[in-house]
Amino acid sequence: MLFYNFLTRLSNISLDDSEESDFIHRTAPATTPVVPDEPESPENVTPALKLQREIAFIYQPYFNPDGLVEKSLEFASNLEHIMDFTQMRALSSLFSMLNESVRQVHSYNASHTDFPLEPDVVDRYISKSLINAILWSFTGDAKLKMRYELGEYIRGITTIPLPPASANIPIVDYEVCSYCNEYCWKGHLA
Repeated sequence: MLFYNFLTRLSNISLDDSEESDFIHRTAPATTPVVPDEPESPENVTPALKLQREIAFIYQPYFNPDGLVEKSLEFASNLEHIMDFTQMRALSSLFSMLNESVRQVHSYNASHTDFPLEPDVVDRYISKSLINAILWSFTGDAKLKMRYELGEYIRGITTIPLPPASANIPIVDYEVCSYCNEYCWKGHLA
């Protein structure tokens, strides 16, 4: 239910800051309910919302029952945490981090209007960002050893490209970053 709600909100509520401010200026005062003039059709969907729907489609298989997110959440719940582990807090953190990844794509596209990210680049970036978000939201309050264990567990159950396996450098010590308009894994501790 929570996964469905997240994907539905992502598909229907724009996270693009410029559209949000435009919406505020276009709407009626807060006391008046806002009723859309016409039903939503493909022509009425903004480019930002269209992008978010494509991203929600990318996320969908990972949020399916027995998908990457559910399996990782269950695995992480059995690890030792410094704070009491709650699924709600972990999922809330995950959704926030995933929304931030979407905002970063919006920001990139807004500052590169002539050359927005291609769908395959968005797919690679969003998929890799999901791994980073899972690691930090599910084991951010755990010791490095636990984050390493979750990273290795994820390595064993996903087809998303990951950094090379190393006993010295866990997946959590990498970040998803951009250079030359491509997204790749980059070790940020060296």
